[in-house]
Amino acid sequence: MKANFFANMKISRKLVAVFLATSVIAMGVNIFIYFNLNQALNKINSVFASNISLNELSDGLNKTHQGLTGYLETKGTDDLELYFASYQNVKVMMRQLNSNITDSNVKLSERDIRNMLDTYLKIADQAVQAKRGRDIDEYTSKYNECTKIRDYL
Repeated sequence: MKANFFANMKISRKLVAVFLATSVIAMGVNIFIYFNLNQALNKINSVFASNISLNELSDGLNKTHQGLTGYLETKGTDDLELYFASYQNVKVMMRQLNSNITDSNVKLSERDIRNMLDTYLKIADQAVQAKRGRDIDEYTSKYNECTKIRDYL
């Protein structure tokens, strides 16, 4: 009876039915593609944002190390000011990194970077204190540790 119903329809109604069915299928495919593309773009945006913040963090770390190096070599106040300003900047950026245990590789890497930065900053402070205390062996040792951590980061 159903096949008979379709056979008895006028050709114009059959064309409209086929057109509507095709349009519904095409719309469904387009909606599926749209949502998948939107998810992919969101992931790409988060990767770019993360990459930009890590580059800024790297620049801050390099400025901190530059200030530390200059201060330990010359004991100049400009270098010490650069060190402290960059130190504070890195500390602020570091707080934005993940500090929780997670199964996401990206978040786990952020956590590792945060921990290494924290270690770097503590050792750099120790190097500055040793320089103020005129303990050459100590600040040289601490500076070498900082350099290794910075190179690894």
